[in-house]
Amino acid sequence: MTTTTYTSQASPEELLQVAAQLPAQDLEVFVAGAIALRARQQARYVSASEADLLRKINRGLPLSVQQRLTTLAEQCRAENLTPAEHQELLRLIKRAERCDVQRLTWLGELAQLRRQTLDELMRDLELMPAEDA
Repeated sequence: MTTTTYTSQASPEELLQVAAQLPAQDLEVFVAGAIALRARQQARYVSASEADLLRKINRGLPLSVQQRLTTLAEQCRAENLTPAEHQELLRLIKRAERCDVQRLTWLGELAQLRRQTLDELMRDLELMPAEDA
């Protein structure tokens, strides 16, 4: 991981330009950290267990897996998958579903810690359900 010392005040656009130069794995770490930072800034107080849950919730699938899943899904819609690619797509879908289930479990734990309903928590965290279109 590349380390850069930051001493001056940069605009959000400048920070995005720097982030655009990061390798995919470092960008993933940066984005997760930025999301966690935003959550910390918006929260009055976040306990260590809440912070841990927020980190887990925001982790998601690795970028390379998400990109491959998107590519295969597009090929599937175009009816242009080989049998091997179809099997890979099914495996990746199961992996994404397991990730979603785990994320929902962590969201439920965080809602309990905060004594909120899941809907209230998702609204507070600005998490919106995917559109079924």
